Parts: sequence; structure tokens; C-alpha cells
Amino acid sequence: MKLIFLCCVTLLVVLGCVWRSTVSADPLRGACKLRQTFHDEFNGKSLDSSKWTTRFWWGDGNIKDGSLNYYTDENVSVSRGAAHIKVEKRAAGGKPYASSLISTYGKFAQTYGYWEVRTKIVSGDGLSAFFATGAADRSWPPEIDVFEVPQQERKVFMTNHYGANKSNEGTWESPVALSRDYHTYGVLWKPNLLVFYIDSRERWRTTIGIPTKALYPSIGAATCGGWCGDVSKAKLPRVMDIDYFRVYSEDCSRSTPAPTRR
Repeated sequence: MKLIFLCCVTLLVVLGCVWRSTVSADPLRGACKLRQTFHDEFNGKSLDSSKWTTRFWWGDGNIKDGSLNYYTDENVSVSRGAAHIKVEKRAAGGKPYASSLISTYGKFAQTYGYWEVRTKIVSGDGLSAFFATGAADRSWPPEIDVFEVPQQERKVFMTNHYGANKSNEGTWESPVALSRDYHTYGVLWKPNLLVFYIDSRERWRTTIGIPTKALYPSIGAATCGGWCGDVSKAKLPRVMDIDYFRVYSEDCSRSTPAPTRR
């Protein structure tokens, strides 16, 4: 009986390892061929308007989600090989704070693949950095929040919104303050799976409610109030730096040498 039990445990462990090995610990080192479909290294002197907009799809910088900031063109800049998003106490659009976001709505969208940003986030009471996706056809859901880091610099929220009042969420707590240096945040999106990565290591996965529509990315910083603290206590201005943003399509019928990170 003991031998049978040990054999069963061994089989379960082996099967579990085989299943998890279908996704690489580092998505750029996986078995599938990756083809870069979008990238910006922010090496210019201004935001590339052929790739990005600083407005929501409805043409405004305002969103009714409890944020205390208005998203403006003036609060994003590009220099020294990075994009910079400044959060400041300045009245704009009828709100007491100003910030910005960059979005590819109307310029780039994709279904599936690997999506990654390298960024140094903002931190502080009432502030939140984010990398989220929206549907190219303007519907909601779906929405993949690749990362949200509110207030305290260490806890990362990764969320998949897949139905009216339906979502599932993973969290990961960093041993260091994430605002002190650059880190990579990515998601591998397959037809039946989402795998979330931070610094090339898997932090959470889900198989529930996987999106099937083309999505576009939005990256930015917000004064979210409420759930992420009291922004009046924040030492402003604060700046979020974005080193690069890259998207790849995936072909699992062939393999290829992995792309490189700089």
C-alpha cells in the first residue's frame, strides 16, 4: 500500500512539472517562436504620436473611476532614452491633480502574445502606477491589469476582468521597494491561459475568463484616492519612468533564438 501511494504521488509531481513546463520561467526563453510586433525604446525627444496617444478612446483625459487627476499631454515627456510621466498637484480638467498615460488605442492592438514594459514606478500615498489593456472595439470587459502598484511600493496586483462584476486577481509582494529601480512587468496571453511575470519570473497565472478580443495597452500613473491612500499626504511631484514597451506574437509550431533584453 505504501509503495502504491508513493508511486501515485510521484506520478502527480511528474504530471504537474510537465504541465507547468509548457510555459517557460522566462517567456523570452520559451519553446515558441516570438516575433516582435510593436516596440518603443523612447530614444527620441518627444512621444511618438504614430504609436501613442495620451487620451482615452472617448477623446478625453477624464475617467470616472475615483481618480483625482486629469490625464494631460503636458505631463508626459521623453528624454535620455525613457518616457517620463509626472504626477503633480496642479488643477486640470476640473480635477485638483494632473498626470498622464500613454495608450496605443487606434494605433496598435493584438490578440495573444507576450507584452512587457520596463519601468520605474511612482510611489506614495494615494498614487498608483499601472499597465492595463482595453478592448480595441471599445467594449468592457475584457481588461487585463498586468500590474497595479498602489501606495506602498511593494505589493503588486494582477487582475483579469472578464465579465460584469467578474474578475480574478493575483498579488505578489516584492522584498524591495519597486520604485527604487527599473523592473520588468509582463503578461503571456494564450487562448486558455494568462501568465504574469515580474523581472522575468512567473508571479501568478489564471485559466479563468481568458480574453479573446484584440486589446491595446495603456501605461500610466494615477492619483487613485480611496483604496490606495490619501494623496494629500504624497510628496509631489513624482515621476514614473518607462524604459521600453514591447509586444510579441507567438508561434508555438516553431522555435527560434530568444529575443534579448538590454
